Amino acid sequence: MHDQGSQLVTTTPAKLLQGAIVIALLSLATEAAGAADSVSPASAAADDLQRVAIVGGSYFFRPDHVVVKAGRPLELAVRVEAGIIPHRFVLETADGRSLADVPINEKTKVLRFALPAGKYLFQCPNRLLFFKSHRERGMTGVLEVKE
Repeated sequence: MHDQGSQLVTTTPAKLLQGAIVIALLSLATEAAGAADSVSPASAAADDLQRVAIVGGSYFFRPDHVVVKAGRPLELAVRVEAGIIPHRFVLETADGRSLADVPINEKTKVLRFALPAGKYLFQCPNRLLFFKSHRERGMTGVLEVKE
């Protein structure tokens, strides 16, 4: 029996190379766009509360660099994109002291802080068996509190 809807597709090495170049260029454009968006200032409300939304996903946090002002209350709204891999949000001082360590999922969790100037690291430390941790795979970020 012959299927009249099927087609035989042939690909030459030149077409394969052309396709690989297009994929590489799209990948570079995506990385460049992500790098341009990587620093995110907090939005401030009339009540002087700084609000920042951080979304995690498959080994990333977006944004991965947040800048806020010292001396003002801060509200972090943290969640992850849909998926089956469990994640946590850990916020630490530069010397490794934990300020927050909460499991995160698709429902937003709101964390409130009053932080002095400095750099704070956030990450997901989860790990499956002998694989690299989520932090080692790039699920990290910096919260920069400036005077």
